[in-house]
Amino acid sequence: MATYLGARTGELFARHVTRTALDVSDFAICKQRLIDRGERFATKADVSRTVIAENMRPFLRDSMTILVHGYSNVVCTGLLSAAKSGMRFKVMFVILYICYTHVNILSFRGD
Repeated sequence: MATYLGARTGELFARHVTRTALDVSDFAICKQRLIDRGERFATKADVSRTVIAENMRPFLRDSMTILVHGYSNVVCTGLLSAAKSGMRFKVMFVILYICYTHVNILSFRGD
């Protein structure tokens, strides 16, 4: 099972997975506990992303133009789910990124 966990998820993931795993003196048990918790965390992340995507759908309407600031895997999952259900809308992504000392704004429009 492959799942995408965003960059900011790393700290939360590490806290969840390691919160008591290191209390065990047997390395094999500790390793298995870390693996089990990591898999449970990834499964919960996938389920949460799906639930949020389904709860997002009532806010979307046909022929809307949606402005998305930055990138979110959860938002993209919600938009893809709505599009697969037959809803048609336009999405404008605004992505800010810093290149040395300059801030550049890119805009993408998809139909």
